[in-house]
Amino acid sequence: MTRRMDEYLKPLVDEGAFEFYKAVCDFGAERIAPNLLKWEREGLLIPPDAMAGMAEMGLFGITVEEQYGGQGGSLTELVLMGLATGYHSQSVAITPGAGASLGIKPLQMFGTEAQKTAHLPDLAAGRGIGPAGPA
Repeated sequence: MTRRMDEYLKPLVDEGAFEFYKAVCDFGAERIAPNLLKWEREGLLIPPDAMAGMAEMGLFGITVEEQYGGQGGSLTELVLMGLATGYHSQSVAITPGAGASLGIKPLQMFGTEAQKTAHLPDLAAGRGIGPAGPA
């Protein structure tokens, strides 16, 4: 699905980043959008299968270094993920974003090597969201 903003975004980012953005857009269109109303009616925030899908795509580990099991991406990719998933739901978009900013970033900046080795792989894999505990 092509969105109007895609035309404006494409010349601003490199080809790899745009392909990543499109893959996340497709995930949102296929796995998030068709289920949002059902989730809301059932009082669900983001069900485990949707969280697992985001984890499989590596959305929780976008900014985590590859040596710790992450994607080794930049804040640009994190913003692109937010744009792609936020098109359908800001709640879905902020979930990996919150994990990256509240859980991962402080650990990257201030954690010891032992702390990084112990926690970043699980955070990058979506098995936890920092201070929020297990996903």
